[in-house]
Amino acid sequence: MKTQEERELEIIAQAIDDKKGMNIIVVNVSTISTFVDYFVIAEGTVTRHLNAIGDEIVEKMEKQCNVKPYKFEGKASGNWLAIDFGNIIVHLLTSEMRELYAIENVWKAGTLVDVPINRLPSKLALPEKIDDF
Repeated sequence: MKTQEERELEIIAQAIDDKKGMNIIVVNVSTISTFVDYFVIAEGTVTRHLNAIGDEIVEKMEKQCNVKPYKFEGKASGNWLAIDFGNIIVHLLTSEMRELYAIENVWKAGTLVDVPINRLPSKLALPEKIDDF
């Protein structure tokens, strides 16, 4: 049986993937941090994309876990969003900001967590061979 944190991490990662977020990592920092247990770090392409991913995360967490964020920062500036769920903090960055700040390196003593993501098959089924057209 999954813990509440495992369920929340899966919902967050799935929401990011559903909105085409990229390079998702989950880091368990519970042994090296006193204020948070997990960081979820992912990329989006532009401000609008980051905001859409962030809104999707908040919506899914509220609907599926009845959990609202304590804080949702960065929507106005748009290059780096932080969503604080207490035990989990989500960082959504453009690839440029992620490369510049390299926040993964700050928490490299943490443990990477494998969180499953369900990918739906493509809506467009390509034929196996040209004769199938």
